[in-house]
Amino acid sequence: MANVRSETVDLSADETYDHDTAAIDGCVNKGAVEAENHAGGIVGTVAFELDFDMEDRLDISRLLVSDSKHYLFAAVRGCRSFGAAAVKEEGAGCIGGTVDVGCIADCVGLGEARSQNGDYVGGIVGRSRGTVRACWSRAALSGRRYVGGTAGLGTDLLRCRSWAHIESAEEYQGAVAGWTEGKVEDNLYVPDAPAGVDGVSFIGQSREVPASELLQEDGVPQDFDHITLRFVVEGEVVQTLELPFGGSVEELPEVPNRDARYWKWDDFDREHLYYSRSIEGKYYAPNSTLSSGGEIPLFLVEGMFYEGQDLTVLEKQANIEGQELLGAWTLSVGDYDGTLIVRLYAPDGGQVYRLAADGTAEPLEASRDGRYLVFALENGGTLACTRAQAPSSAGRTAAVGAAAAGAAVIVLLLRRRKKKQSAASETEPEG
Repeated sequence: MANVRSETVDLSADETYDHDTAAIDGCVNKGAVEAENHAGGIVGTVAFELDFDMEDRLDISRLLVSDSKHYLFAAVRGCRSFGAAAVKEEGAGCIGGTVDVGCIADCVGLGEARSQNGDYVGGIVGRSRGTVRACWSRAALSGRRYVGGTAGLGTDLLRCRSWAHIESAEEYQGAVAGWTEGKVEDNLYVPDAPAGVDGVSFIGQSREVPASELLQEDGVPQDFDHITLRFVVEGEVVQTLELPFGGSVEELPEVPNRDARYWKWDDFDREHLYYSRSIEGKYYAPNSTLSSGGEIPLFLVEGMFYEGQDLTVLEKQANIEGQELLGAWTLSVGDYDGTLIVRLYAPDGGQVYRLAADGTAEPLEASRDGRYLVFALENGGTLACTRAQAPSSAGRTAAVGAAAAGAAVIVLLLRRRKKKQSAASETEPEG
């Protein structure tokens, strides 16, 4: 029996082929995409769907077309992504995560793609066995292996333009691709990452150009030359900033407090910005108590405290005549106006003093709440606490004597009253 040769004809990259089935055309993404594997701003995976391998982890879909002639069409065309694609394992790209068949054409990736523990990260596609043609990418990238400005691992890369910042990669990294297994022609890149394909540029395949020259190319996408940050408060854009690629933000917009609540922006890297995004946040209620720390805090202060306001406790030297000093401290809360309500841990009690700058001590009125003494102190004030004074032995003897004398008087009065009652009963006439 004669062997039948398998033949696959991929129509996806045919510029004259017009097909709406199996095509993603003209889509825009501005959000973040996260997955275990295969995450893209527009499409996660382009491959044969297998019930037993929905995530294409076994990578065997390409082996199923054999011993026959097949025509394939799968295209992602004219799409734009401004968001972030992140995976824990492998396959992250601003446009596509893993593309086993088909073509990505005329797409723009302006964002970031990251793999936490794995491979195949690209400004357009993480891994491609098809064609990537006439795409523009400006992205921040990080992964383990196969990290590239256009494709982490690519096959045919044609007429693509990339401006990549590779934050981390162990091997196979390049401004165009980490590695390729097909035709590479007429690709341009800005040298913010290792050259070309895996650090090498060959004539006719890829060429380094300065950013100013790349921005003069025909078809430069809108927003390609800058980063746009939009600061959003509850759905409303309050400020828009335009920054250069890799620029930084020195100050965040101020948002007025709402009653007692204050606004806090979400955390983000303000020093190195490589893609446009919207920055949001939310209102927080202020803290009512600050602690000096420890399992049992020495100090608790009460007030209305906002983000960044912390309690600072400094030990001081003091001497109060005739008193046994337990300690002296200065309490301050940064950028806080008002009086502090202080709780001092003193399980055995004590007397609290305010210490003036000249060292004089003024007793403070304090109440007791459990094991804490509670009193008011101005912010930045210094206080001292002395041990509670026990009564002297002479005082204790006098007190005991006075108590005994009182008891004797009561007994004597009782005895006299009993005698009077007895005399009255003896003289009372018989009825």
